[in-house]
Amino acid sequence: MKKTVKLFVFASLFLCLFAISQSSIAQGPPPPPSGPGAKGSSDNKAPGGPTAPIGNGTLILVALAAAYAGKKAYVVKSEK
Repeated sequence: MKKTVKLFVFASLFLCLFAISQSSIAQGPPPPPSGPGAKGSSDNKAPGGPTAPIGNGTLILVALAAAYAGKKAYVVKSEK
């Protein structure tokens, strides 16, 4: 009985890992731009339109990190 259960568990884990690995295969890269002046052509742009800027997110992250560090410094200073 134990041998059958171990075999079943091993087989099911193997099948699950195989299914996960098969579903995570990436698709190929997009085709290169065609023609000499096609660097910014409409057929080779990012999917979904223009890319999002990261400047505002970085600013928010730095502000939150500074506020957290200030709070930690205030707590350490008030304990002394």
